[in-house]
Amino acid sequence: MGRNVQHHQQVSSASVVEGMLNPRGRQMPNSTKITEAEMWRSRHGRLSAGAVVLETVGSLVGQGLYGRISTSHSNHILVGCWLLFGLLMGTAYRGSLISSLTLPTLPPRPETIEQLVTVVERATTDPYGNSHKSFLLKSDSPVFKALGELMYPAVNVTDGLRDALTMKRAHIHTRQYLQLMITRHYMQADGTVPLYIGKENIIFHTQAWPIPHDAPYKDALDRIITAVVEAGLYERWRKELLEKVTQVSRAKQQEAEQQTSDATAGEHNKSSSRSLTIAHVQGCLMLLLIGLMLAGMAFVMEITVERFTFSRERNSTG
Repeated sequence: MGRNVQHHQQVSSASVVEGMLNPRGRQMPNSTKITEAEMWRSRHGRLSAGAVVLETVGSLVGQGLYGRISTSHSNHILVGCWLLFGLLMGTAYRGSLISSLTLPTLPPRPETIEQLVTVVERATTDPYGNSHKSFLLKSDSPVFKALGELMYPAVNVTDGLRDALTMKRAHIHTRQYLQLMITRHYMQADGTVPLYIGKENIIFHTQAWPIPHDAPYKDALDRIITAVVEAGLYERWRKELLEKVTQVSRAKQQEAEQQTSDATAGEHNKSSSRSLTIAHVQGCLMLLLIGLMLAGMAFVMEITVERFTFSRERNSTG
């Protein structure tokens, strides 16, 4: 019985190999040893293109490569490009997933005058803004005219920033003063602010100190002011002042948060944290599902081809 089973197994394996390599039904010598790599070799002694494709596609389902790869340069290029593609896609997906979980998602915000006039409903400014409003309305640019129509003077900085935070409005003032007021009144404990300053300037103007007419110290004062500005002392003073205001504002906010109850702080931290959901990993799950489907299809095709070849070989020998 043991010899019959062994002979049957030899006939089955030989018939499968013969059906795959000799479709015309030619006999093969029983002493020939057929390996997995030799089954996919072409007549020139190289791995065929089908074997290389199976190697690349099989990497999706966790299958390794054959013991010997093809000596063709085109197949080397195909496998190398596939491995490089998988490395780049995996790195890019991992980086995008980490960034989406760590960095806050901010809505698009207007940075230029063209974007500002299409988004806001009103642009407030201080009482001296009447001259700026008339200047913009007389401009030949349609963008400046639209901004002049939206401009509403006689609003101080505190009210203007509050309206910009709660309504679709913007407040126009000097950049340094806006940075100082936003940092002083709206700085949070983590160092973030809910307001921002656009990148583009609207109106350029100079500032000067009033002195008496024909004052004898005018030239000396001009040289001193020019030296201070060109040496960067003004910018240094502005940065130090802004850093000091930032530290004071953050300290106040942290002290205010410490005075709250532990329950409120816990609920706030729980609501502000982001957890990993199915939407963040749906890409890798889809790739896994596609790989499993391809593997299942390949398995079914192998079983079908094996049974068909075995039955055809048995009918031909019978």
